[in-house]
Amino acid sequence: MASRPRSTPVSIIEAAEKLFSIYPIDSVSFRQIGIEAKVSNKSAINYHFKDRESLLQAIWDHRLPQLEGMRRRFLDEVAPQGEYSPKQILAAIILPNYQILDSTGRPTYGLFFRNALRWSSALNIRHNRLSQTPSSNEILHLLIDAMPEIPKALLTARIRYAYCAFFDAVFERYEDIQNRQPVMPEKAFVEEGLDMAAAICLRPPPSGLVR
Repeated sequence: MASRPRSTPVSIIEAAEKLFSIYPIDSVSFRQIGIEAKVSNKSAINYHFKDRESLLQAIWDHRLPQLEGMRRRFLDEVAPQGEYSPKQILAAIILPNYQILDSTGRPTYGLFFRNALRWSSALNIRHNRLSQTPSSNEILHLLIDAMPEIPKALLTARIRYAYCAFFDAVFERYEDIQNRQPVMPEKAFVEEGLDMAAAICLRPPPSGLVR
């Protein structure tokens, strides 16, 4: 049976996610997104999404239910046992984004989110979406509770830096794969990336810095 065609808004969302995963968000034009989405009507994007910010909101709305389900499994299966490390909590934050793949096997959403974290306008949009991500918030607070010696503001900033560093490495790895360059096996690569993220987040705070 033939697959059901995607609606125009979903085609636009997925095209924007792909382009935003490669290029800085404010450098991608609606025209480029329309070409990637194969939308012949040049005004279609403006009809469905009034501006770049509303398009970002739509990408998050499109992906958040899937992400929440993946993180809820961590909370249901691992957290109740109380036997987890800060690195495991970071994995529950980072890996769901890595595991959402496009049709080519590329973690497009995770790479998009790395650029969203670097675009100032996106931070307020993401903050306004926090109420829609209860599992993500619970996991974040598990990490905060596991590292009480690190001030919350510092730890949340470090999580952002660690996420971007992890997906910068992912971006370079996929570039190498496309260029037929040798790459680290995926399992070892992910483990190395999580170790790097943990090192960024969990180092002792500077002396004299209080919560």
